[in-house]
Amino acid sequence: MSENQRSAVWDPISAAPSPAQPCLLSPVLLPQCRLPLPEVGAGAERPVAQVSDRPSRDGCTTLSCLVHSFYPKDISVISLKNGETQPQETSHSAVLHSTDGTYQTWATIKINQSNNHDYTCSVEHVSLGAALRVAWDKSRMGE
Repeated sequence: MSENQRSAVWDPISAAPSPAQPCLLSPVLLPQCRLPLPEVGAGAERPVAQVSDRPSRDGCTTLSCLVHSFYPKDISVISLKNGETQPQETSHSAVLHSTDGTYQTWATIKINQSNNHDYTCSVEHVSLGAALRVAWDKSRMGE
């Protein structure tokens, strides 16, 4: 390493990043290191949704819609019965932070499986152009 290269190393006393070090390594947020906030939809991660079922003790079935791998945090997850929203019947979890920097959440709804209705999980997120819809596959009941 030459003398010029050694002098380009970050100086902890001045807390200013040198040309050889990115701003992210500086312990102080300097004006020249501030980045503009991303536009809505920029850097967003698309959610992945899965619908599963499990029998309940009361003879009903609980459908769960797990939504994961999305960013930013704001998301809407609703249950549809024959295409109609079911807000009162749907229970939601909190949106949880995942270790990879994305988020996850789920919604559940109790149904009477003997009724012949179609159930769908509908997800709205800034990363999507239109709602993501995942239908419950009755033929895979209990798998």
